[in-house]
Amino acid sequence: MYQQADIQKLTAKLHRLEAELAAIRKEIAALPEQQPKPTMLREATPAYLWSDKTLLKEQFAKLLANLDIKGEPIGAEALQQRMHQVGLEPNELSQTIIAMRNSKLEN
Repeated sequence: MYQQADIQKLTAKLHRLEAELAAIRKEIAALPEQQPKPTMLREATPAYLWSDKTLLKEQFAKLLANLDIKGEPIGAEALQQRMHQVGLEPNELSQTIIAMRNSKLEN
């Protein structure tokens, strides 16, 4: 007897849930289809600029020339080795930069 009542309650609950799901599906189907909004970067930058790096390379070369930076880049290990050869301790340059920044903040 109790099992029959429980089954009837569960069946009724299942019918209510199915009716609610049908209503939700109907509302979703009635919604207008939304197009993805492009990001500001996509709007501001044409796709072809991503593939042609000529202008970027020219501007970067001018920047390096203005800063009087010459030569090819070297890796971190090679830089550390050169620093050691000239007597600089590890992190000496970064510690000097941090100290200069801190002194400017204090003034």
